[in-house]
Amino acid sequence: MLKSPRLGQLLDEARKQYDYVIVDMPPLVPLPDCGVIGRSVDRFLIVVTAHKTPRQLVEEALKVLDPAASSV
Repeated sequence: MLKSPRLGQLLDEARKQYDYVIVDMPPLVPLPDCGVIGRSVDRFLIVVTAHKTPRQLVEEALKVLDPAASSV
């Protein structure tokens, strides 16, 4: 479904009708589906838990989103 051209059309239609469109995705590191949808969205929001989410996991997620990112 993420590779479907219809998803991009759906998101474009939603942008015309709403100020914000939020797409909930599975965890980024084990399932890098965000890379596929990245061309159809403006931004990513990564949710972490303070003092619980390992820093290394956040760094890895950022590298999945932007391979040029070297550190947090």
